[in-house]
Amino acid sequence: MSFQSLFRNPPATYRLAPFWFWNGDMDEKEIVRQIREMAEKGVGGFFICARQGLEIPYLSEQWFHLVSVAIKAAQSYELDVWLYDEYPYPSGMSGGEVILEHPDARHRQLLPHSLIVDGPQTLSYPLPWARVLYAQAIPIDDTIGAALDLTSYIGSAPSQSLFQSTGLTKYTNKRFFTAALQKQLVWDVPPGRWNITLFLEKEIDEFKYFGTYVDPCHKEAMQTFVATTYEPYARHFREHFGQTIKGFFTDEVGLLSHIPWSPRLPAFFHEQYDNELLERLPTIVYGQGEKVAQVRYQFFQSLHLLLRETYHQRVSDWCKQHALQYIAEVPSMRMTTQLYSHVPGGDSAHEKIGRSLEWIIDNNAYNLRADPKIASSLASQLGTERAMIECFHSVGWSMTLQDAKWMLDRLAALGINFFIQHAFFYSISGLRKHDAPPSQFLQNPYWVYFRQLADYAGRLCYAMSQGRAYVPVAVVHPTTSFWTAMGNPFHSFKYCGNDATEEQALERLKQDWAYLCKQLLLHQIDYDHLDPELLAEASIEDGQMVIGQARYEVLILPPMTNLETAAWSQVKAFLAAGGKVISLGLLPYEQIETEQNIEAEMVQWFGLSTSPRQDYWQNGEDIENAPTPWIKGEHAAYFISSSGSFEHTHVTDRLLELLQESMSASIKFEPVVGDRRSFLMRQRSLPDGSQLVFITHQEGTAKTIRLHLSQQAIERLDIASGQATTIPAEKTEHGWSVLLSFAPYESHLLQMGTPSTTITTEIASSLSMLNDAFATSEWKVTAHQNNNVRFGTFRFAVERENADFEVQEANNWPLVEARPFINQCADIATSQALPLQFRQSFGSPAHSSLAYPLYCRYQTTFHVEQLPPVCKLIMDEDAIGGDYRLSLNGHEIPVQDFMPIFEHGYRQQGCDVHHVLQQGINTLVVHVEVQRDEDGVRDPLYLSGPFGVSFDALKVPVIGNAPEAGSIKSGIQEGYPYFAGTLSFTHEISLEALPDEPMFALVPEGWDDYMHDCVEVLVNGCSLGVCCWSPYRWQGERVLLCEGVNLIEVRVTNTLSGMLEGSYFDEGSHQIVPVDGG
Repeated sequence: MSFQSLFRNPPATYRLAPFWFWNGDMDEKEIVRQIREMAEKGVGGFFICARQGLEIPYLSEQWFHLVSVAIKAAQSYELDVWLYDEYPYPSGMSGGEVILEHPDARHRQLLPHSLIVDGPQTLSYPLPWARVLYAQAIPIDDTIGAALDLTSYIGSAPSQSLFQSTGLTKYTNKRFFTAALQKQLVWDVPPGRWNITLFLEKEIDEFKYFGTYVDPCHKEAMQTFVATTYEPYARHFREHFGQTIKGFFTDEVGLLSHIPWSPRLPAFFHEQYDNELLERLPTIVYGQGEKVAQVRYQFFQSLHLLLRETYHQRVSDWCKQHALQYIAEVPSMRMTTQLYSHVPGGDSAHEKIGRSLEWIIDNNAYNLRADPKIASSLASQLGTERAMIECFHSVGWSMTLQDAKWMLDRLAALGINFFIQHAFFYSISGLRKHDAPPSQFLQNPYWVYFRQLADYAGRLCYAMSQGRAYVPVAVVHPTTSFWTAMGNPFHSFKYCGNDATEEQALERLKQDWAYLCKQLLLHQIDYDHLDPELLAEASIEDGQMVIGQARYEVLILPPMTNLETAAWSQVKAFLAAGGKVISLGLLPYEQIETEQNIEAEMVQWFGLSTSPRQDYWQNGEDIENAPTPWIKGEHAAYFISSSGSFEHTHVTDRLLELLQESMSASIKFEPVVGDRRSFLMRQRSLPDGSQLVFITHQEGTAKTIRLHLSQQAIERLDIASGQATTIPAEKTEHGWSVLLSFAPYESHLLQMGTPSTTITTEIASSLSMLNDAFATSEWKVTAHQNNNVRFGTFRFAVERENADFEVQEANNWPLVEARPFINQCADIATSQALPLQFRQSFGSPAHSSLAYPLYCRYQTTFHVEQLPPVCKLIMDEDAIGGDYRLSLNGHEIPVQDFMPIFEHGYRQQGCDVHHVLQQGINTLVVHVEVQRDEDGVRDPLYLSGPFGVSFDALKVPVIGNAPEAGSIKSGIQEGYPYFAGTLSFTHEISLEALPDEPMFALVPEGWDDYMHDCVEVLVNGCSLGVCCWSPYRWQGERVLLCEGVNLIEVRVTNTLSGMLEGSYFDEGSHQIVPVDGG
């Protein structure tokens, strides 16, 4: 099929593939129904993710039966199935089974201790209960003597005394015990000053889900992980591998310690370098001893190789042997941690609209997972077609389809062409809705329009996967320079050493590198990050550096303190073959490999007389009008000096000037209205010789640009509709140019060189009467669904006995939010005593806990000005934990009267309470017998009906008549603060005459700039379509209009934010704001 036909209707493989959270009872019919919904809305496949809230045993026969149900349904709808390899996450645990089989594989951290002591004295120094790896005292004055091993001076010592009223005979009932073991160093310090350095290895505790995590560098444990997770899927579904089942996703595997560590590292380090690691720990952490940079490099590189070999290569090889793809979204030691990923991936795009492009680039810069350019660079260099980002988690329930489209545009412009949405929730009942929301699935009011986003994303991914990306510039990633300055790659290269001056140097390297990359993007110069390990594998062809599918004309060396020898060899080969290399600010000078002397050689190649490191680190004055903006060395080696941070000097200006002279760009970007700093641009060359250019405008003001091109034939490919239209080009002195206007957050996809069959858009007349109507506040408003009052805060009382509470006392009770009982107790612990109980096993410390069962009363009030004709009390099925009873105005509401309802796209339960409402004050009371920490009123309760909602001076909700008029705006609609669904606004306008043209355009004037919901416009009952994002424009046929009165209807569909959270997103302040203004 042709590019044009596949662009219009992209195959499943290019469409959205969300994480599908299996987090409930997992009913077979519901599984099939949800898959049908996905297929109807244009989703291409899904990742089956076991998630918290799952009510069936993970990896049991029941689990695999339900997976088979999903596979069969996916086959019938031609959807792809992907398997997520853990419950819940990070990967490597098999739902906890791995550490049951390998208790020695529990994750451990490295704990350094250092202190200076003066002797003579007796030192007593407490240490954590942990394995001692290293303990030495080093004399600060060499004349005192040699270093001393202190290991034998460390022993066990309890830190807690226990008393217990018990006895083994009838003659005594008092016992004394000790507990809370720790290590203790006791040493008679000899005369003089001593530096004591200790390293301990301690198991992590209080880690999510299992209390601990597995060591992914533990070979046998990782074999067990594959055997207990991957192999069972093969036994059950091998015939579907490579067919319906496409691959496995592994998630967040890494090393958690402040200083990355594995107990398996010392032996591996010895294998790699024939040296003992433990005795070099002071050199690594404190910079003590010789060859600090080299030892630190060996430490981090060993961890990199060990983790990659033990985990990633093992799992990737298994997938390859079983005709499956291995997708990884993981923290990395360096880019090549993902060397074995069949689809390199990352975790990005978690923002609400309104953030500037520059803010987002800065926010992601240092994180190897969060920068989409890392994944897209790797995909190009490894020769894979796709680059993946897991996106959207934790954006919250206010996330709109506009937010999603805005983020997808940005990801695509950064080279991503596989979008994994986080997430589609099987259920959002109870606490499940708080699992890094939102669910963009059938629970959300905008789900009815989701096909628009699915088609848009599919076309965008398809286009951005065709041919080869034109990325002429590679920027060497300075990972190893961050390592030797003690930047921890698992934590955005955060400093993990012990020297403030060194930390400042690390931050300077990071900031200059990030600023350089940002300026390239903001000037529409596409680049790839390049790991020196991959640089070392490059070939040189026709003066270009070739790695996988990538071909680079220019190589940029950011400020670096070191570079691996093999990488430097390829830099020289590239220069010798006519390639261009630009070094900025600092040339490598540290020796990180044996017999390496890179500095002198690089100084010569780049035409310098001395090393630039003194100038770089001294933070001197930058010379704006330097006699030579750069120095040219051998071949096309250029060096641009810097005497201060890049942000405060002219280094990047000079770089941009040099790049303009050096690159053979076929497109020149010129801002016309507004600046260029909100745009990203991505180019691809197609097999038929044509080019694709994708440009996204990421901010909220209208702008115009001009593209200068070498070709006349240009089409705009409408990603929303799949149609193509010709764009008129203007002849210029040096070729052709086109003018492109961008509405806020708008993007354009252009194809140049090979025109297809295009559609000529008829000119539509813009009717001011229609457009001006949007500025009026005189709209009649009606709701398509019932309105809600949300009760998320209660007066709260707790007692040991199940006694009646006095209602009149409630005003003095503390306020609590709907959340688990233990969290409510934490909120009021400073203001109210809580009943406690104690238990103590023989010889163990006494433990306190809440004295269950406890009897709680939750009470809230609301006003009713006008009794509604219908009203239900609704709640999620597990909104309340424990046995409970409800009453409204003293009338008990039997629990058995609640029936299943689906008013908001997901299953809740409701009961008619209209008959017990009263005008004036109403009181809703919930009595709960709490047996567990997780019991209590843990999710809001609601009243639902055809009414309006307001608030009195004390922010108490008031139920009255539904408002008859309103205005189309962002934020909260008056009378509907908790509403979730579609509001309809109608307005009549009068036309004296119909337009001459057969089409008319509707472009709202006075439109709220912060309106980002889904909007449908109808004229005289006929729909002009739904706009789910900017630009909000509609066209219609003249026959829809009539002379005289015309009815304009605008339907606005919002999110679940008001209903579920009682809040909305205020774009002006970029904050989540309570709907009651509190």
